[in-house]
Amino acid sequence: MRRWFNIPSYRPPDELPSRGASNWLLLSVAVTIVPHATRLPLWLTLTVALGLAWRFAIDNHAWRMPPRWLRWLLMAAVVIGILKTFGTFLGREPGLAFMTAAVGLKVLEIRSLRDYLITLFLAYFLVVGAFLYSQSMTTAVYGIAVVVLTTASLALLNNPRGFSGGQVWKLLGRIVAFGLPICLVMYVFFPRIQGSLWGLPDDAFGGQIGMTDEVRPGSFTRLSTNTTPAFRVEFEGAPPAPRDRYWRVYVLSRNSGGAWRRRTMSVFDGPGPGGFEGAGRLISYTVTLEPHNEQWLPALDLPASVPETGEGRHGFLVKSPQPVNRVKRYSLSSRRAARTAPLNILETRANLRMDSHPTPRVAKLLRQWQKQSPRGKVGAALAYFREQPFRYTLAPPTLTGNRVDRFLFETRAGYCEHYAAAFVALMRWSGVPARLLAGYQGGEWNAAGDYLTVYQSDAHAWAEVWLPERGWTRVDPTAAIAPERIELGAEAIRRLLEQGVPFGQLSEAEVKRLLARSWLRHQWLRTQWAWDNVNYVWNKWVMAYGPRMQRELLRRLGFETPSWAEMVASLAGGLVILLLAAGIAIAWQRTPEDPVVRLYRRALRKLAKPGITKSPAEGPQDFQARVEQEAPALGRRLKPVTEMYIALRYAGNARYTIATFRTLVAQIRPL
Repeated sequence: MRRWFNIPSYRPPDELPSRGASNWLLLSVAVTIVPHATRLPLWLTLTVALGLAWRFAIDNHAWRMPPRWLRWLLMAAVVIGILKTFGTFLGREPGLAFMTAAVGLKVLEIRSLRDYLITLFLAYFLVVGAFLYSQSMTTAVYGIAVVVLTTASLALLNNPRGFSGGQVWKLLGRIVAFGLPICLVMYVFFPRIQGSLWGLPDDAFGGQIGMTDEVRPGSFTRLSTNTTPAFRVEFEGAPPAPRDRYWRVYVLSRNSGGAWRRRTMSVFDGPGPGGFEGAGRLISYTVTLEPHNEQWLPALDLPASVPETGEGRHGFLVKSPQPVNRVKRYSLSSRRAARTAPLNILETRANLRMDSHPTPRVAKLLRQWQKQSPRGKVGAALAYFREQPFRYTLAPPTLTGNRVDRFLFETRAGYCEHYAAAFVALMRWSGVPARLLAGYQGGEWNAAGDYLTVYQSDAHAWAEVWLPERGWTRVDPTAAIAPERIELGAEAIRRLLEQGVPFGQLSEAEVKRLLARSWLRHQWLRTQWAWDNVNYVWNKWVMAYGPRMQRELLRRLGFETPSWAEMVASLAGGLVILLLAAGIAIAWQRTPEDPVVRLYRRALRKLAKPGITKSPAEGPQDFQARVEQEAPALGRRLKPVTEMYIALRYAGNARYTIATFRTLVAQIRPL
């Protein structure tokens, strides 16, 4: 294998690498630190850059090494700076900051091969550290490229004679060619455990803005420009219409201090998913959910089943047993229309309770509806929103005092949570059980991969009221003000607001004309779809590859119900086959030995029997002279062999043939 890989002997510990190898090391470290540069404090990034630049000047411009007291002073300053910046050494941010500083300062004290290797191994750790921030395909590709570059530096450091550029990349290509099939076999057959073997740490979500279990004015406005994907959905069959794409996440029944929160569930709470009389088409789909470190699992309204890796909860919600800190993939089904069970007394009271009484202006409005049925009150409230000068805006004014009163009669400008919260309050004060729901509405259809992408900007709030003839019924007050939000999605709303379009006053044809994209923008959108599809495939087959997907893949390969023992046996068998194939490839590509050299070595083995051995540093002529002195008879028999060996091996003399040389070697018979 050494001959096939062309790997030279290990460099002696007391022999320093060449200047080129040292520069490769500095390049590897610099490229490894690049993903962390924007996440580190500026002072730390500059310190590490200064250390790398100083080391480059030492190796290439004969600068002096920094004195020990200066190195200790720099390290003490870094430690104090990290403690002052983060307040601790524990956690992802301070840990990686300290590791990066250690690499940047380690290069200033390199004096031996051991120091070079320690620096490289620290660089490998920093590559892994990048996955604590992101596990996307971009991060993986960049990490692989950095590992290849760092491994090239490792090969250069351990080569006493130095590699040419072509030899380095040829060596790395062969290593990858051997390692990739082994990694693939281990990835497919290594038994997967239920749960998260590798996920983002809890503090990876500290600065993330996403769905929360509390809604107050402004909660969803801050998400309106967040175009980060929340989840992607594949449908079995035709997808539902945009107006039916309501993704249920939270049911908020408790009103306190102007905010809506989840109510603590107890034994009297109603059914979870499937606890209703379904009507209409059953919609089956698979969700690929991005990590968010919460337990909620979005489900199309209303879920008729619970996924294998989920749990049903009150309010027709789906929940994960553990926080979702890695990409999660699950399948379930929903129905668009349903009739839910009657409410018990305790649940009715809980969905009528308000933390305040209506103001005189609100009470006057409610008296106009008091003789109407629950359905009539719902229609009257929606008519009030449509008829009064309410407007839908991404920058609503701040509400103080009684928020519902000021919104209904003064500001009359808000986002989805303003309308949903005001509507639920009106319903409860008028005696209709109601609750607020938080989730997502809409999504963008990706034509490149035939799936739906739901973004954080699609976060939405709507309401549910309990009607005697239907049970819990979805009502979206936003649709009364800005029907374009429900039919066209959040991204279209942003574009219409930028153009100052009044909602609900234009025909469908006029709205489509305003939203029409130029050819260039359409091509850019197609490129975005293609890139998102690549990331989706990565999440689907790599990040979300768990026990269920492993079983499905193995069933396609012929394993009906694979057990752990069968998977381990398959893994071992696959590795053995790959190793045998590697051995055959090495043997097949091994350079055959020169027949002239092989015959000459046979002659030397014959001479070794009476104790005459050739030194590795001894040339053929010098060896011939020594044999003639020590054993004249053998020297006379060896002389034609030596002359013909030199002629065939070095002079390329055509007068001699391999057959003649073989005959001369056979005639050597030492006693």
